[in-house]
Amino acid sequence: MILKKKKTLLVMGDDKDFDTYSKFIKQRKFFYKSSIKVKKLNYKSLLKNNLPLISTDEIIIFPCFPFYYWDLYIEPKNYKGVYGNKNFYHKFIKFWDGIKNIIHEKYIGKKIFYINHPVHLAKDRDKELTKKLVSSSGVLVPKTFS
Repeated sequence: MILKKKKTLLVMGDDKDFDTYSKFIKQRKFFYKSSIKVKKLNYKSLLKNNLPLISTDEIIIFPCFPFYYWDLYIEPKNYKGVYGNKNFYHKFIKFWDGIKNIIHEKYIGKKIFYINHPVHLAKDRDKELTKKLVSSSGVLVPKTFS
């Protein structure tokens, strides 16, 4: 008999994210008979360093979009500036760097894997950088016009 090593899937998101986070949490029943435990964590709790206890040696982090943080600090309700400016991008990079640090400080000694690594999540929002990276791999991309 081969024993499967237990892992924990930590899904991070906000209830405002009805498309990814909420749907995924509703579907966690599919993991009940697997060797993967599923835990959820919202960003508000994470930023207060209030993370769940995890007993497994391996943690898989599944970060969903941080609506709570984005709406409060990056694009507040009455924001009057230019949408998607470099300031947004730099704030988002700083946010993900902080998230990564909190996770690694809380779960010292655990093997941590990411479905989408925080270092790359801000790049996902940068269309010009994405085009440059894709183009450098030989894929044709549309020209940019200002």
